[in-house]
Amino acid sequence: MLTQTTHDLISRLASVPWLIRLGQPDTGRDVTILPDWETAMKYCAHQSWVYVLMESRNALCSLIHGRDKEAFQDWSNRVKEVKVALGPMPRERLSDGAQRQSLDIPKPVFDTVEWCLLMACMELEYAALEPPRFYEATTDALLAGHLVCGWSGTYTEGRFAMM
Repeated sequence: MLTQTTHDLISRLASVPWLIRLGQPDTGRDVTILPDWETAMKYCAHQSWVYVLMESRNALCSLIHGRDKEAFQDWSNRVKEVKVALGPMPRERLSDGAQRQSLDIPKPVFDTVEWCLLMACMELEYAALEPPRFYEATTDALLAGHLVCGWSGTYTEGRFAMM
């Protein structure tokens, strides 16, 4: 059974318009704002972004496993539950936002957003063992009308690139 915090995040994500502040400054965050959609799509498809996403997931799993092996044993079941709870919402919301902005969304963007939402929910599921960090920022960006498209810098010392 998923935590109430996870359900609350999914509800909030389903209730706000996505992509309404693309390219606008995002006050309060140390991020790289990308200048245009073409650049954002290049960042999103870049191998370094995939590397950062995988490293963040691996770090989360390692921390959870190190703190509570028994709780970590439930990881796969929780992933399945989160996927069911998210359902088609991420693709629908992203498609709606793209249509409003007259943008084409390539498959890697859909995949990245789904991955980030899944991992943000997993951060919440295990928040008692390790506070949410990396993936929480990706959902915060979506809730604020932006899209996290990549990473600028090295894994441990970089910052999000977003539109």
